[in-house]
Amino acid sequence: RMVRAERRRRHLTAEELGRKIGKGKTFVHDLEQGSTDLVTGETLAKIARALRLDPEVLLEAQRAEIRELRRSLGRLERAHTERTLGELELEAGPGVRRGLPLVEAEDGGLPHRFDGSAPEGRVLDYLYLPRLRVHNGFAAVWKGDDMEGPGEPSFRSGEVLVFSADREARHRDFVLAVSQGRSLFRQLFLDPKGRVRLQPLNLDAPPLTLPREELEHLFPLAARLVTY
Repeated sequence: RMVRAERRRRHLTAEELGRKIGKGKTFVHDLEQGSTDLVTGETLAKIARALRLDPEVLLEAQRAEIRELRRSLGRLERAHTERTLGELELEAGPGVRRGLPLVEAEDGGLPHRFDGSAPEGRVLDYLYLPRLRVHNGFAAVWKGDDMEGPGEPSFRSGEVLVFSADREARHRDFVLAVSQGRSLFRQLFLDPKGRVRLQPLNLDAPPLTLPREELEHLFPLAARLVTY
């Protein structure tokens, strides 16, 4: 944000700043959006010179990012210890509560066979997400690039997606749609005439339009777990 604000204040385009530091405009955009790897001290010094900033200001911003990454890793490690292959007893109250199953279809893809709202397939693990209010749901690992969009939201291969069976899917929800033994992760668009459009975020992937009655299940997305 600091780099973007200073670049705009000096009326520089991303491409112009990129030329000054020997990088492409894509690098500048990724840097400003916080989606780059950690930047070398040499590159930070070049950015500071180009924008007439104190290099120490940029270095401290990166140190702060590293500290936040370490805190995030600590939270992930603590969360990992709360995952189990069985039932979990909660100290906060009586009774036993199950984690959400992380399920993979027998062919290795998204689950596409269901017993009611329970997915059939291999249970890889159970996820315990204490702040997520999903009582009836499941998780799956997303694979593919059909839902990688040009901006946000964008879903990358390897993300864990949590779907809920607690409520009906709504217009513009991201959903797991099940039809004729096939599962698709898409954005849902409901037509008043009873048809639905399952829209990928990847502009090169075609949408699928079909009558609502051909869909066996629609599970809305409740959460995503992003790995870096």
